[in-house]
Amino acid sequence: MPGRKKYLRLVFIIVAVFLFCNFMPSAVSAAKYQDYAERLARINVFRGTGDGFDLEREPTRLEGLVMLVRLLGAEEEANQITEYTFPFDDVPRWGRGYVQYAYENGLTKGVSKTKFGSHGLIDARSYITFLLRALGYSDQHGDFAWNEAIEFAFEKGIISESMYFELSSQPFLRDQLAKTSFDALNAFVKGTETRLLDFLVQKGSIDPIKAQAVFAGSIRKGPAELDFEKLIQACVYLEVETSSGQKSGSGFYIDQHGTIVTNYHVIEKAQKIRIINSNGAIYAGDVMIKGYDRELDIAILSTAVKNEAFLPLGDSSSIKVGQPVYAIGSPLGLSNTVSEGIISAI
Repeated sequence: MPGRKKYLRLVFIIVAVFLFCNFMPSAVSAAKYQDYAERLARINVFRGTGDGFDLEREPTRLEGLVMLVRLLGAEEEANQITEYTFPFDDVPRWGRGYVQYAYENGLTKGVSKTKFGSHGLIDARSYITFLLRALGYSDQHGDFAWNEAIEFAFEKGIISESMYFELSSQPFLRDQLAKTSFDALNAFVKGTETRLLDFLVQKGSIDPIKAQAVFAGSIRKGPAELDFEKLIQACVYLEVETSSGQKSGSGFYIDQHGTIVTNYHVIEKAQKIRIINSNGAIYAGDVMIKGYDRELDIAILSTAVKNEAFLPLGDSSSIKVGQPVYAIGSPLGLSNTVSEGIISAI
């Protein structure tokens, strides 16, 4: 991505997946971001339900909109609204002020002329769009596109690599809503060196004493759990024909548009490349070599595959000696293997 130093985690024959990135956790696992929810609750930005914070549930559109209004420091103003001009007939009484504020300020639209979709689920792109708007970015004025909101937030450093991967590959939960909201409060408002939290304090929306407690102390981090079954779905096996015979190797998708990373030696002098996905599905269509580096032994392939699973590229500045590393692929013709090691040197 622009503005980020990319690197390819290639170990042995295929990709090295780092434990600290916490890639692709299961959507049904226990909530990881309880501590962030508790910190946001201290300033009344994130509130619980009758079941605690309910972090393992998918949030609704109305819940997402309420968070946007709070992050704009406009909740008090929204709660004082008594006249409603929005055309939606599915907004509960408690949410009318929030919807009216957002509607009259052009922050949101309904799912139809008469429905806001209050109880429908909000996806990650839509919520990240809300966060970007709270930070002063505008999709209407061309700062970013809605369908690239997650990528834009990652490029701007608002969300981490691991969160980018979570949002791109699994259902959006209140768990991630809490963490991304926390990240937004710690991000700079567009065109300034003022964090959103500090902006809200200056505006008088958040008590300065309570605000100090949001980032104070260490954050409790949940265990890093890797779902290898899901990670393997992004990996492929390559069968390559050359003038001197056949060879094979591994690769992995780096986006949802069929782009594959592999080793250069695997596709060197290739006349035909056949791709076998982790589920056994074979792609024998056109494969274009978009670029390569002989010295680094890296190649980028373009295909017409419409894959869902992928492994985004990482930031080399986050590598540290001693970190756990896993290699996933199909070395020597073996299928979907996993091996473990550590980063011994940089």
